[in-house]
Amino acid sequence: MGRLVRATFGPVLYPNRPIKRITFGTLAHLSIRRIFDLPAPAKLLISPSFSWREVDMAIRIFLIDEHRPARNILAWRLASMPGLDVVGSSCNGEEAVREIQELSPDVVLIDTKMKRADGIDICRRAMAAVERTTVAILTSYLDPNERCLAYEAGVNAYLLKDVDTNNLADWIKLAAAKPTNR
Repeated sequence: MGRLVRATFGPVLYPNRPIKRITFGTLAHLSIRRIFDLPAPAKLLISPSFSWREVDMAIRIFLIDEHRPARNILAWRLASMPGLDVVGSSCNGEEAVREIQELSPDVVLIDTKMKRADGIDICRRAMAAVERTTVAILTSYLDPNERCLAYEAGVNAYLLKDVDTNNLADWIKLAAAKPTNR
Protein backbone atom coordinates (compact mmCIF):
# COMPACT_ATOMS: atom_id res chain seq x y z
CA MET A 1 0.00 0.00 0.00
CA GLY A 2 1.16 3.55 -0.55
CA ARG A 3 1.23 6.73 1.42
CA LEU A 4 -1.64 9.16 0.84
CA VAL A 5 -0.65 12.82 0.58
CA ARG A 6 -3.29 15.54 0.20
CA ALA A 7 -2.62 17.49 -2.97
CA THR A 8 -3.90 20.68 -4.50
CA PHE A 9 -6.03 18.85 -7.05
CA GLY A 10 -7.00 15.80 -4.99
CA PRO A 11 -5.27 12.84 -3.38
CA VAL A 12 -1.98 11.57 -4.75
CA LEU A 13 -0.78 8.09 -3.82
CA TYR A 14 2.97 7.75 -3.32
CA PRO A 15 4.22 4.15 -3.25
CA ASN A 16 6.27 2.81 -0.37
CA ARG A 17 9.29 2.48 -2.64
CA PRO A 18 12.12 5.01 -2.25
CA ILE A 19 11.52 8.28 -4.03
CA LYS A 20 14.64 8.95 -6.09
CA ARG A 21 14.10 12.64 -6.76
CA ILE A 22 11.31 15.10 -6.18
CA THR A 23 11.26 17.82 -8.79
CA PHE A 24 9.78 21.25 -8.51
CA GLY A 25 6.84 20.08 -10.61
CA THR A 26 6.09 17.31 -8.12
CA LEU A 27 6.11 19.80 -5.27
CA ALA A 28 3.69 22.08 -7.10
CA HIS A 29 1.06 19.34 -6.78
CA LEU A 30 1.61 18.71 -3.07
CA SER A 31 -0.20 20.65 -0.42
CA ILE A 32 2.22 23.05 1.24
CA ARG A 33 1.24 21.86 4.71
CA ARG A 34 1.84 18.18 3.93
CA ILE A 35 5.27 18.36 2.26
CA PHE A 36 6.92 17.67 5.61
CA ASP A 37 4.94 14.41 5.89
CA LEU A 38 7.01 12.93 3.07
CA PRO A 39 9.49 10.20 4.03
CA ALA A 40 12.82 11.56 5.29
CA PRO A 41 14.82 10.47 2.21
CA ALA A 42 12.42 12.38 -0.03
CA LYS A 43 12.97 15.56 1.97
CA LEU A 44 16.70 15.26 1.45
CA LEU A 45 16.52 14.60 -2.29
CA ILE A 46 14.61 17.72 -3.22
CA SER A 47 16.22 19.55 -6.13
CA PRO A 48 18.91 22.02 -4.96
CA SER A 49 17.26 24.81 -6.96
CA PHE A 50 14.13 24.53 -4.83
CA SER A 51 13.62 27.27 -2.25
CA TRP A 52 12.32 26.15 1.16
CA ARG A 53 10.65 29.56 1.49
CA GLU A 54 8.03 28.35 -0.97
CA VAL A 55 7.20 25.33 1.19
CA ASP A 56 7.18 26.61 4.74
CA MET A 57 5.68 30.06 4.20
CA ALA A 58 2.33 31.13 2.84
CA ILE A 59 2.08 32.68 -0.61
CA ARG A 60 2.01 36.45 -0.15
CA ILE A 61 -0.76 38.22 -2.10
CA PHE A 62 -1.38 41.92 -2.75
CA LEU A 63 -4.75 43.17 -4.07
CA ILE A 64 -5.44 46.34 -6.07
CA ASP A 65 -9.10 47.25 -6.57
CA GLU A 66 -10.97 50.56 -6.26
CA HIS A 67 -14.15 48.89 -5.03
CA ARG A 68 -13.52 48.50 -1.30
CA PRO A 69 -16.26 45.92 -0.52
CA ALA A 70 -15.11 43.64 -3.35
CA ARG A 71 -11.47 44.02 -2.28
CA ASN A 72 -12.28 43.25 1.37
CA ILE A 73 -14.40 40.19 0.55
CA LEU A 74 -11.74 38.79 -1.78
CA ALA A 75 -9.02 39.45 0.82
CA TRP A 76 -11.05 37.70 3.50
CA ARG A 77 -11.82 34.68 1.29
CA LEU A 78 -8.21 34.27 0.12
CA ALA A 79 -6.79 34.74 3.64
CA SER A 80 -9.08 31.95 4.89
CA MET A 81 -7.46 29.49 2.45
CA PRO A 82 -4.52 27.43 3.74
CA GLY A 83 -1.17 28.49 2.29
CA LEU A 84 -2.33 31.97 1.24
CA ASP A 85 -1.68 35.27 3.03
CA VAL A 86 -3.05 38.63 1.87
CA VAL A 87 -0.26 41.01 2.90
CA GLY A 88 -1.82 44.20 1.61
CA SER A 89 -4.37 45.91 -0.56
CA SER A 90 -4.86 49.28 -2.15
CA CYS A 91 -7.38 51.30 -4.13
CA ASN A 92 -4.79 53.74 -5.48
CA GLY A 93 -2.22 52.88 -8.15
CA GLU A 94 0.59 55.12 -6.85
CA GLU A 95 0.16 53.90 -3.29
CA ALA A 96 -0.03 50.30 -4.50
CA VAL A 97 3.32 50.44 -6.32
CA ARG A 98 5.03 51.84 -3.19
CA GLU A 99 3.50 49.12 -1.02
CA ILE A 100 4.43 46.40 -3.51
CA GLN A 101 8.06 47.56 -3.35
CA GLU A 102 7.97 47.45 0.46
CA LEU A 103 6.07 44.18 0.90
CA SER A 104 7.52 42.21 -2.05
CA PRO A 105 4.46 39.95 -2.55
CA ASP A 106 4.59 36.70 -4.52
CA VAL A 107 1.37 37.45 -6.42
CA VAL A 108 -0.37 40.75 -7.27
CA LEU A 109 -4.02 40.73 -8.37
CA ILE A 110 -5.08 43.95 -10.14
CA ASP A 111 -8.48 45.20 -11.27
CA THR A 112 -7.65 47.32 -14.30
CA LYS A 113 -10.91 49.28 -14.34
CA MET A 114 -9.89 52.15 -12.08
CA LYS A 115 -11.01 55.77 -12.42
CA ARG A 116 -7.79 57.37 -11.21
CA ALA A 117 -5.19 55.05 -12.76
CA ASP A 118 -4.36 53.04 -15.87
CA GLY A 119 -4.51 49.39 -14.81
CA ILE A 120 -2.09 48.15 -17.49
CA ASP A 121 0.46 50.79 -16.45
CA ILE A 122 0.08 49.70 -12.82
CA CYS A 123 0.75 46.10 -13.95
CA ARG A 124 3.98 47.17 -15.69
CA ARG A 125 5.10 49.19 -12.68
CA ALA A 126 4.28 46.36 -10.25
CA MET A 127 6.34 43.91 -12.31
CA ALA A 128 9.22 46.39 -12.46
CA ALA A 129 9.03 47.06 -8.71
CA VAL A 130 9.55 43.42 -7.70
CA GLU A 131 11.05 41.25 -10.42
CA ARG A 132 9.91 37.86 -9.10
CA THR A 133 6.29 38.94 -8.53
CA THR A 134 3.57 37.21 -10.53
CA VAL A 135 0.98 39.71 -11.76
CA ALA A 136 -2.57 38.84 -12.81
CA ILE A 137 -5.52 40.95 -13.83
CA LEU A 138 -8.71 40.14 -11.95
CA THR A 139 -11.59 42.01 -13.55
CA SER A 140 -15.35 41.91 -14.10
CA TYR A 141 -15.05 42.83 -17.78
CA LEU A 142 -13.90 40.58 -20.60
CA ASP A 143 -12.28 43.11 -22.92
CA PRO A 144 -10.28 41.43 -25.74
CA ASN A 145 -8.26 44.61 -26.42
CA GLU A 146 -7.33 45.02 -22.78
CA ARG A 147 -6.47 41.34 -22.58
CA CYS A 148 -4.03 41.68 -25.50
CA LEU A 149 -2.47 44.81 -23.95
CA ALA A 150 -2.12 42.99 -20.63
CA TYR A 151 -0.30 40.01 -22.13
CA GLU A 152 1.93 42.35 -24.17
CA ALA A 153 2.79 44.11 -20.89
CA GLY A 154 3.90 40.76 -19.42
CA VAL A 155 0.92 39.94 -17.20
CA ASN A 156 0.77 36.25 -16.25
CA ALA A 157 -3.02 35.84 -16.39
CA TYR A 158 -6.27 37.62 -17.21
CA LEU A 159 -8.96 36.31 -14.85
CA LEU A 160 -12.61 37.20 -14.40
CA LYS A 161 -13.93 38.05 -10.94
CA ASP A 162 -16.66 35.45 -11.22
CA VAL A 163 -14.01 32.72 -10.91
CA ASP A 164 -14.59 30.33 -8.01
CA THR A 165 -12.36 31.26 -5.05
CA ASN A 166 -11.02 27.69 -4.82
CA ASN A 167 -10.01 27.79 -8.50
CA LEU A 168 -8.40 31.20 -7.98
CA ALA A 169 -6.49 29.84 -4.98
CA ASP A 170 -5.29 26.87 -7.06
CA TRP A 171 -4.14 29.22 -9.83
CA ILE A 172 -2.30 31.41 -7.28
CA LYS A 173 -0.49 28.37 -5.85
CA LEU A 174 0.58 27.16 -9.29
CA ALA A 175 1.56 30.64 -10.48
CA ALA A 176 3.65 31.29 -7.37
CA ALA A 177 5.46 27.97 -7.88
CA LYS A 178 6.57 28.87 -11.41
CA PRO A 179 9.53 31.18 -11.93
CA THR A 180 8.66 34.39 -13.76
CA ASN A 181 10.39 34.83 -17.11
CA ARG A 182 10.91 38.52 -17.73
